[in-house]
Amino acid sequence: MGLMAFALLTAALTLTGWTWRLSLTLRDRQRELVALEHALMDYVVAEQSARLRQAALLEQQLIVEKSVDTGASSAEVVHKAVAGVTFGILDAIPATKGVSRLVRGLHNGIADTIYDTVRTSNKEIGGLAKELLKLKGDLDTARRRGGGKPGAAREKAKPPEPSSRSDSGSADPDRE
Repeated sequence: MGLMAFALLTAALTLTGWTWRLSLTLRDRQRELVALEHALMDYVVAEQSARLRQAALLEQQLIVEKSVDTGASSAEVVHKAVAGVTFGILDAIPATKGVSRLVRGLHNGIADTIYDTVRTSNKEIGGLAKELLKLKGDLDTARRRGGGKPGAAREKAKPPEPSSRSDSGSADPDRE
């Protein structure tokens, strides 16, 4: 009976040690999981913030492009109105009427070309700015995800190194 009791006591102590060790390992894993959850939440917030900043920049680019277009159109209307009055006065004078019509046609052709060029350039520059902003956003995203270095994203994605407590494999609680 003594040997049987000793064997049962040894088995009970061993199981208690293993249980204690597993509970410590579980606690460590829970802490690691909480840390990973916090890191994931930080990452998600950073990604959403970056997307919002990118959208705001693209919206500002569009506003500038529309403002330049509207400004050019307004300037063109005022310019043509002033020119119309000036050429109207010159047309009313018989001595300048013929030359005035010739110069008006030349003036209006040049003005139309200039204002069309301003609008076309504005659209092209706006498109280029939009592409640059998108590329900047893509580069910023790549840097956030991987530090801008090839393979860095995989390094960041590695799980944390296990604590020495869970790697020892020993059931001896006195080693802790």
